[in-house]
Amino acid sequence: MILAVLVTISAHYEMRHGRTRRLRGGALSWNGALQTAGRTIGVFVVISLLWSFWSASSVPQWFSVFETVGVEGPGKTTPALVLLTVAAIIGIPALALARGAADRQYSFRRSVASVGVCGLIAVCISLPGFRDRLGETVSTAMADIRAPNLNSRDKENLERGYYENLVNVSAFNPELWIVYGQRRDEGWGNLHKTPLSEFTGALPTIYLRPLSQADYKGKRVHINRWGMRDQDYEKIPAPGTLRIATVGSSHVFGEGVADEEIFEGLERRLNEQAADSGYRDYEVLNFAVGGYVPLDVLAITEDRVLAFKPKYIFYFEHTALIPRMLKRLATAIQNGSAYRYDFVSDIVRESGIDPSADREVLQRKLTPYGERLLRAIYSRIVEAAKREGVGVFWIYLPRPDERTSPELERRLAAEAGFNVLDLSNVYDGHDWRTLLVAPWDDHPNAAGHRLIADKLYEVLQQHRDLIPLNLAVAPHKEEQ
Repeated sequence: MILAVLVTISAHYEMRHGRTRRLRGGALSWNGALQTAGRTIGVFVVISLLWSFWSASSVPQWFSVFETVGVEGPGKTTPALVLLTVAAIIGIPALALARGAADRQYSFRRSVASVGVCGLIAVCISLPGFRDRLGETVSTAMADIRAPNLNSRDKENLERGYYENLVNVSAFNPELWIVYGQRRDEGWGNLHKTPLSEFTGALPTIYLRPLSQADYKGKRVHINRWGMRDQDYEKIPAPGTLRIATVGSSHVFGEGVADEEIFEGLERRLNEQAADSGYRDYEVLNFAVGGYVPLDVLAITEDRVLAFKPKYIFYFEHTALIPRMLKRLATAIQNGSAYRYDFVSDIVRESGIDPSADREVLQRKLTPYGERLLRAIYSRIVEAAKREGVGVFWIYLPRPDERTSPELERRLAAEAGFNVLDLSNVYDGHDWRTLLVAPWDDHPNAAGHRLIADKLYEVLQQHRDLIPLNLAVAPHKEEQ
């Protein structure tokens, strides 16, 4: 509506006043060039503001954008610098064109030649044999441009089931529609919509319902009496047993694979050589739940994991960690469950946010505090574990299609006291498309979980000084 009004006003203005005509061959005066540049900046700003409405669902949410533009950290804002930079980027070329190139005569041959040369360069770079010689960065970038992949935000929303209730996904993202349109199984929904889970109204957000079972993403899922997707265990390990607790989200939970296919099957491999290890038995307990973020991991570690007396805790994570965490934190602030942690109360008080505000507004206002929040969560997990004499490991486990590495999260984990392990090259040498549970789902399938188990075993062997599991050095015979 606003755009229609502006176009109508502009049309009426030109009908009444027309445009200033001048003879060809002379450059605009400085005054005229500055007016042209100013109008160019103005049109750009107006269109940008109108476009920004598209991403906001309410007026308060739209205004919250301006409260965080150019934010570097709490108390440090540079909105004026951001606006001046944008104005310079748009205005200076407009001014230069208005002064020197307004009446330049363009040649058809020159135009064809310039477009042809640029097109030839683009075609050459897109050829695999040519682009591979330009280095990994160029090769990866061209592969991303050619493939209709989703961006990280759409992947996250697809994983959370955000698009399930939208009628026409293609209106938002054609690539998403290509992926989403392949869905065939109506049971391919969110974990929290199945009988396997129950809402807590607190942190962690959901628990797995003890002794439940259901079909989920094409596989039968069984939950033991303790609310874990695992076989049954006694709460206290038997003498001579080395117990490991794994925590994380959906990739560790094993969405889309059978109970026996989860890489937590590493337990079987450990027990194959338990007789020579000095331990009577190895137990790997899977406390992971789909959709968990660091806040949930902290809560379940304090409330449940440590009560099972593990010797080690393996905390698995992948990228886009802080945005996912802030979404959960905004919800937890609104329902009051986040205030069980003092560091959350401190940030809410310092930021002056209104807990009753729109959730997207809360998340945006919390963004400058993301690093501080994650550092506090990691530190608390480490402190809680060390009080019980438990070793803690932060392990980077990428999605099969993931190419970026969470350097910030890795650094914060190390600073908090985690032992940091890396499985970043776990899928090297394999086509990641063959390792997905479905074309529309980026969780690893059974083959992907076997690769994870093998890589994790290899990494644990390499770090025997950090985690003395007394593992066999002989290579494992690959399962058929």
